[in-house]
Formats: sequence, C-alpha cells, structure tokens
Amino acid sequence: MMDPVYSQSRSRSSSHASSSGQSVILNTPNDPTPEEKVRSREHEELLSDGSPFKAPRLPEIGYELPYNELPRSEIDRQRQIPPHHNLAHTYHAGVDPAASKPPSPSLVVKFKRATRVFWAEFFGTAVLALFGTAVNNQVALSNSPLVSNAPAGTYLSVSFGWALAVMLGVFVSGGVSGGHINPAITLSMAIFRRFPWYKVPVYWLAQISGAVFGAGLTYWNYSTAINLYEGGTGARTIEKTGGLFFTNPLPYTTNYLCFYNEVLMTAILMIFVVAVGDEGNTAPPKNLGPFVVFWVVFGLASTLGMQTSFALNPARDLGPRIVTWLAGYGGGVWSVRSSYWFSVAILGPVL
Repeated sequence: MMDPVYSQSRSRSSSHASSSGQSVILNTPNDPTPEEKVRSREHEELLSDGSPFKAPRLPEIGYELPYNELPRSEIDRQRQIPPHHNLAHTYHAGVDPAASKPPSPSLVVKFKRATRVFWAEFFGTAVLALFGTAVNNQVALSNSPLVSNAPAGTYLSVSFGWALAVMLGVFVSGGVSGGHINPAITLSMAIFRRFPWYKVPVYWLAQISGAVFGAGLTYWNYSTAINLYEGGTGARTIEKTGGLFFTNPLPYTTNYLCFYNEVLMTAILMIFVVAVGDEGNTAPPKNLGPFVVFWVVFGLASTLGMQTSFALNPARDLGPRIVTWLAGYGGGVWSVRSSYWFSVAILGPVL
C-alpha cells in the first residue's frame, strides 16, 4: 500500500508540472546519514569563517526527478548535472569581498608604474648615445700620436659601433616602451600606427635627456684624451673634437645636400622598422628585431653616412650638442653651418 503522504506530494508535483509546463526537482525525503550531518556542519563552519584561503566543502544533496514528465535523455542529463545548483556562487558564498581585495600599491610602486616608460626610453637612448659617441672618440683620438701609439679603429669600427649602440638601446627599452629611442620614429608611430599623441612629448623628453646623459658619460671618460688632442687643458674647438659628439658634415657638402642625405637614410631606416613590426609581413621573431635594425644601421653608415656623419636621429645630435655647449665649446655649436643642427640634423630625420 502506497504511503499517503508520499502520494499527495507526488500528485501535487505532477499537477504543478503539468500546469506550468516545467519540470520540478524535489529533494529526497530520506533522512540524512550521520556522515552527511558532519559534512553539513563543516560546510556551515567554513561559510561563517569567511577566509579567502579556504574553499567551502559542500554537503551532498540528493534529487528525485519526476519520471512521468521528462524524456529519458533529459532524466539522464539532469542526473549528471543537478539543476538549480550553481557551484560557482556556492564556492564563493563564504568569501568576504573586502578580505579578498588586494592591498593598494604604495606611492613608490605607483611612481614606478607611471614613469617606467619614460625611464625605458631614457636609458635606451642613453645607451645609444654612450656607445655611439664613445666609438667616435676612441677611433679619432687613438689615431693621434698625441694620445696613443697605436690606432684603435677605422671608419668601419665607427659604423659597427653605432649599429651596436642602436641595437643595445632597443634591447634595453623595447620590452617596456617599444624601443623607439628616436624622436623621428615616435612621430612616425603616432602618425601611421596610432601611437597615442599624448605620449609623444614624454618620449621626446626622455630621448633627448637620455642622449644628454649618455654623451655626458662619454665626455667625462675621454676628457683627458681630449685635452691632449686639443693641445691644452680646457681647450675645446668645434673643428677638432666637436664632431666627435654631434654630427659634423664634410666641408664640400651643402646643407641642401646634407638634408637630402638625411631624409634618404632615415626613410630607409623607417621602411625596415615598419617592416619588422608588421605582422602581415615576413617579419622575424620579435626578439630578433633589434638584430635586423643593427644590420640596417650598419649598412646605412657604411654606404651613405660619410657626408653627414649619419644623424638618423634628432636626439643623437641634439643631446651630445647640448653636452658640448655646456662643456665649453661655446655658442658656435648652434650657429655652425647656418644652424645645421636644426635644418639638417633635426628636420631631415623627422621629415
């Protein structure tokens, strides 16, 4: 004989399912076992604890499906995945959101995050200016008997040193700022690659100040040798040693020719820089990009760089020129060759 309580419960569930058109899931009427009672008690303790480091252990819940209302396939599916039981919500039910919130970063951390791009470009350009101006000084000064008994390099050494300087500068800054280390590249990225315009002044300031810092280190290192080369302590002339820091074109050239020379070289450099970063092109892996730039700069310096000292980079000329001005070379560093520094060394690469 059927239990009247169970019969009434089943009839109510059937009538409710038929009227609403939806299946109804009922908990089993069986009393929980002692093991289930222990699990339920542990679950409540975990929920009241509120610790984010503990995962609440859920008690097992049984379900009885209305077989007369569902097809066999639906019954099997609901047996495997109990409905109305959101495990994600249950898992986090006992976690206090305030307790899981990470602590606010300190002012030092905030400062590092806000300025990391600036310092990446600063040190990347500093490496560029340091290695580049250093190879100029080493090759030129060592070829003078007043300084050294044996030459330490040729024009090929200068080309190699500047190419190495660019590659190392990109390696230093590439992972953080993209490794521009060149105001002309930053401007080009803003125009053609949607680089944020509000970052352009920040990049330019970092690049120019980094070039000043790197060239200053070179000047400090070779100041004694420069004294010997110039013929006296503190003697500084643009004709003898000024060109070891900033670009100094050959006497037969005109500013128009030098301008064309710089535009041509910088355009070739930009073609390769854009090609290396173009995912639709047969570009090398990202970690090999600086090596490609190395060979491009080496090739440009070896083939087209003789007439203008291959600026290619406004910061590469402006930063060291500021250093020489501060070091006692005088205001002539700005007026030489009808303001060559602006009309050729800056406008040429930028255009």
